[in-house]
Amino acid sequence: MSQELIATLNASVTTLDAPDDGPSALYRDRCLYYVKNPPPPDWQGVWEMVSK
Repeated sequence: MSQELIATLNASVTTLDAPDDGPSALYRDRCLYYVKNPPPPDWQGVWEMVSK
């Protein structure tokens, strides 16, 4: 992963670190998930909900 992408993600995570902002927390968590678990090259950007 490029240093530029890591820096951007770190800035975003800090910005989105508001405990009462549910949508921001959701996207922050997804970004962090994809940093650790990159999607396949043919991924279409769809997030599959597996629990409620």
